[in-house]
Amino acid sequence: RVLALTMSDNRQSWLERDPNEERHKGSYDLDLIKASDAYQQRITQEDGAVKRKYAVCFGYLGDNYQGLQINPGAHTVEQEVERAAFLAGGIQECNFGYLHKIQFTRAARTDAGVHAVTQCCAMKLSANPNKKEVFIEQINRFLPDDIRALTMTRVSKGFNAKQHCTKRRYHYLLPTYTLLAASEMNDLLKTQFDLQGPVVNAGRQGGYVEENTRRSVGPAGLQNVYGQVKSHRSTSEQIATLRAALKSYEGTRAYHNFTTGKHPEDANAKRFIISFEAGEPFVDEGTGAEWVLLTVLGQSFLLNQIRKMVAMAVEVTRGAAQLSTIMDAFTNRKMDLPMAPALGLYLGELFFDGYNKKQRQQMENDLRLAKKRAQAKGMVWPPPAAPAAAPVPVPVAAVADDNTDHAGEDSAENPAKRAKLNPTAEGEAAEEGATSSSTVAAKPAAAVEKDDEGQCHEEIAWSSDPETLKLTQAFREGTIHQHIYQQDGKTLDFLYYFDYLRAYPHVYSEMTKPYGPPGGK
Repeated sequence: RVLALTMSDNRQSWLERDPNEERHKGSYDLDLIKASDAYQQRITQEDGAVKRKYAVCFGYLGDNYQGLQINPGAHTVEQEVERAAFLAGGIQECNFGYLHKIQFTRAARTDAGVHAVTQCCAMKLSANPNKKEVFIEQINRFLPDDIRALTMTRVSKGFNAKQHCTKRRYHYLLPTYTLLAASEMNDLLKTQFDLQGPVVNAGRQGGYVEENTRRSVGPAGLQNVYGQVKSHRSTSEQIATLRAALKSYEGTRAYHNFTTGKHPEDANAKRFIISFEAGEPFVDEGTGAEWVLLTVLGQSFLLNQIRKMVAMAVEVTRGAAQLSTIMDAFTNRKMDLPMAPALGLYLGELFFDGYNKKQRQQMENDLRLAKKRAQAKGMVWPPPAAPAAAPVPVPVAAVADDNTDHAGEDSAENPAKRAKLNPTAEGEAAEEGATSSSTVAAKPAAAVEKDDEGQCHEEIAWSSDPETLKLTQAFREGTIHQHIYQQDGKTLDFLYYFDYLRAYPHVYSEMTKPYGPPGGK
């Protein structure tokens, strides 16, 4: 019991587990799931399914969800993912609603309305490791149409999607009419407001204006403005100014003014931005509007940080703020910065460089040791491929030894974690030149799975694997981009945002004031 009390909360022993522990209040009600038609169509995994940890790649549209992370009283992406994994047989009923029991982690928390192409959710799932594409199809049967599982990768026991993710790349799809001079945009909006007159709650649909306002242009007026501005084409000067503003974010800076609840002296207010770029403008043939794709690469991001970075870069481009205003926001000053709509923002790519390097090193070590033992036995290396009907057995001692000295699941240099050598483990052979998993003797399937627990050599290569790349690119271009193009003219989010700035103008030079001491008001 004393030992159990010293363990982390996520790894409590059965001695401390409360039998009356309640399921997460953000999960679906299990009784409601059982009463649904989908439960009657649920899938029971076959005998070959084993419980292992996987990194699952999801793409989704964020409009209908209050963010990714599961939360009480909120409709979230993870809520749908957990339900679908349960109905697909990947999560046992005793574990449903207890994400810590399946060691659930996510690589990046997207906010309400934000989309994703390659979100990584890691969890223990009961699935056949040799039929992962089948499980992807099964889980997609129970997911809503705006969430898709694209692929899955077997990972080590200690894999943590957040901690092992070294970099994150986000994109912001921006219509170039947002780069119109502030005076020109304000004149168009003011003309519509004068024609409309004060209307209570006119701006509520856009979510930017407080209740009972009479300062905002309503939907009809904004639709008229949209018809006038969507044919705008950006100039080379506007794109150059936009790129210069984005460039100013690169490096390590304090982003306390780009989020909430942070002080300039807080260590976690500092973020390292590797690059922030704007592509070449292009026209969507379906709507006739011109767009520019912004791409930011960084280690990690704060709540609302990217949307405020984009908003300030646009403000500089349209002449509503100076480039020095962005630099002032990094100093010991308190500033109220605008926040661009969530519609254009999506998570594009995740990087697991450190984890992948360790997997490569461990695989190299395993193959090197297997070669050494095979040569010591006078065997040919690599072993010749055997006919499928009559595999040539290789003595287990040549490839596996209880005293094998090689690294554990998370580090190629960790001598504290030892396991049996298993060159036939899934994902090992091809990259290092071994012909296939059939080139090394096969122990019984159950024994291979047991020995392989925690010893996985698959890399998370979603951005380089040709098949996965086809899926992610199709979801990016065919789903997310098309959705943003269409929603821009329907929801008018960007024009509601600019009308808010017109009705409540930001005068940056007058709002700067120093912060108090850390922890003070």
